Amino acid sequence: MPGTKFTLAHQKNANSLLFRALEYLGGKHGLLIVRELMYGEKRFSELEHATGINTRTLTLRLEELRNSKVIGRRVTDDTPPQAIYMITEKGAELENIIDDLRKWAEKWPVEKDADTL
Repeated sequence: MPGTKFTLAHQKNANSLLFRALEYLGGKHGLLIVRELMYGEKRFSELEHATGINTRTLTLRLEELRNSKVIGRRVTDDTPPQAIYMITEKGAELENIIDDLRKWAEKWPVEKDADTL
């Protein structure tokens, strides 16, 4: 925060907490998945289409987010069975953070080629 003095120990702790939180959420892919699930439950293929995340990465991120209890999963009785993913109470608490990031990105657009993201 501008104008606030932090000790070196506090800065290291704050950086560590932020780093761990970003790791915990799976970085940019995790946040995209959480954002999509805030609109409602989705099947794997719907998440894949909506986020553009490749199959392998999506599988890994979904597993990480489930293990962190940020999202949940249930399997349908359909033949073949299908997994449905949903946001948990814990994940829903990220809504304001994700919305603030979106607002910041709208205010301060970054000019980048899609290949560099």
